[in-house]
Amino acid sequence: MLCNFLAMTTTIVYPTVKPILKIMLNIFLIIISLFICLITYLFISKTDIFTNLLILNSFTTLASLFICCLGLYSGNSSYLDIAIIYFLLSFIATNGYLKYFINESNEKKTD
Repeated sequence: MLCNFLAMTTTIVYPTVKPILKIMLNIFLIIISLFICLITYLFISKTDIFTNLLILNSFTTLASLFICCLGLYSGNSSYLDIAIIYFLLSFIATNGYLKYFINESNEKKTD
């Protein structure tokens, strides 16, 4: 009896996605994929560490946006939670890297 109750409370039925929304999501996923390819090329071609860190931050933002779109497409809201966590971790890491490199460059100027 308890198992049936738990199964009923944890089962979430998502509404089906309309066909026009699926077409829009397909187009949006293709555009995001093209931007991810462009950013990957920029990351490989640039040698400056600050530029690479900013490109990496843009890449993680696009990746989290891609995960959100996949969640909308599949109708599963747990993708949104994963994307938010991924975005917050990348934001914290980027701020940490930039703070470290800015402090390092300031120490070189004083020496």
